[in-house]
Amino acid sequence: RLVGSEMCIRDRILDDLPAEVTGPIAFQESRVFPGAVSPTVARETVDIEIEGTYQTDPNYLLNDSDSVARPTGRYLAPGEIATVTVAESVTDLGWEVQVGTHGVDLERSYYDWNRFPRISRSFALDSTEVEIDNPLGGALYIWVPDGSDAGNTPINIAGTVATVSYTHLRAHETLMNLVCRLLLEK
Repeated sequence: RLVGSEMCIRDRILDDLPAEVTGPIAFQESRVFPGAVSPTVARETVDIEIEGTYQTDPNYLLNDSDSVARPTGRYLAPGEIATVTVAESVTDLGWEVQVGTHGVDLERSYYDWNRFPRISRSFALDSTEVEIDNPLGGALYIWVPDGSDAGNTPINIAGTVATVSYTHLRAHETLMNLVCRLLLEK
């Protein structure tokens, strides 16, 4: 069971303070999960578009359907700070940016675990520029609450890398065939 200074720091300090106060803190365990990023990989500034409309169907309820996670395709390296910029119109919609894929608290669900029980951090998008961090790093998601009707919404993200993706080669498919298939599927 993981215990120690990192959990104390995370629970008592990091969760209550903004990124600009905590500064760049990286936990060494982040190299194993969710993963380190080489310092030679360029950190980029990108403009993305998020689907900002979300209406739950009262006949089809799922867990946590009060909001939906929209993937950004971006990854924040452990111990680094990124900036998310949104339009003024977004700041009063109740949107959040989450750093880290897993939002479940394992400490409340399991007796034993092989990683930190809480590995994501969330930040309210309540101003046009929000600095974000996570000592464990992680993929970025925008959480859009039920009832949001913002449509396609531009967001600028600075200081991240592209999220790793995986494409499976089909049986007997060459790399050239894969490239052709992916281009034709678009």
